[in-house]
Amino acid sequence: MAEDFSWHWSPSPDNPPNVQWDIEHSSYEIYVHKLKSFRSTEVVPHCVQVMTLIRWEVDNEKHLGESYFRVLPKTLSTQLEVLWTTVIQDMGENLVMSVDNFNIALKRFIATNRSPLERHSLVQKLRNPTKPRDLSVSHFYHRLIELNGYVEYLPGTDPPLNPDQLKHALYDGMPALWRERYVIAGLQYWKKPIAEILRYFRNQEALSARRFRENQDSRRIKNKRKSKGEPHRADQTQSTNDNKSNGNKKQKGRISNEDPCPVHPGSKHTWGECNANRFNNQRTKKQTKG
Repeated sequence: MAEDFSWHWSPSPDNPPNVQWDIEHSSYEIYVHKLKSFRSTEVVPHCVQVMTLIRWEVDNEKHLGESYFRVLPKTLSTQLEVLWTTVIQDMGENLVMSVDNFNIALKRFIATNRSPLERHSLVQKLRNPTKPRDLSVSHFYHRLIELNGYVEYLPGTDPPLNPDQLKHALYDGMPALWRERYVIAGLQYWKKPIAEILRYFRNQEALSARRFRENQDSRRIKNKRKSKGEPHRADQTQSTNDNKSNGNKKQKGRISNEDPCPVHPGSKHTWGECNANRFNNQRTKKQTKG
């Protein structure tokens, strides 16, 4: 079963030990932990990290290949160092410690316990990415570049993504709503440099974060008012509208003179004939005669 490379970086342990070496009259030193696992999700990042640290440290190109060969074994557990030594011995006694030969040795070393399926799986992951919600646009793109760099060290024939394919992967990895806005704006990512694409989606990221904070603030205010027994603004508006509606009903709801008398229920006279009604028919007639 192929191991899945994560979009997130694995946290590095604190206080890594140092590794020192000398070539001719130059002294070098890097700080890195020993690799104890041969999982592809650990061995490839470790070897690439060691190579990167050496490139940063060694300022003489002639010392680079030899530094790779001498330092990497020192960063491996005893079992993995034995495996590395076996690979080097199989390459011959007169092996030149060049950068090219180191790359060949490293790929053979990784291939001893890994399969082409893992390379294929990683390439497919890069071709169909989805940015995690908790990963920023910039970190997602950097991780995309980093994982693409691991492809060549795994056994298999699937090629890494080229620059245009990386641009397409970045676009496809963004949330659907952001991509929809990109299209509505009349933009075409394949015609834009990667810097402009990153800038656009970073702006979308900032807009999304601001709206999220505003919604959070609104919920906090509403919950605070509820805890104090104060009605929310929307509730106050609804209450005011209800009161107005009830007042109108009261004004328009005067009893008709033809209705049964509500003061003397069971009597035979209507409300218009009742003396308790100041608008009854008899009083109206007297006022008219007077």
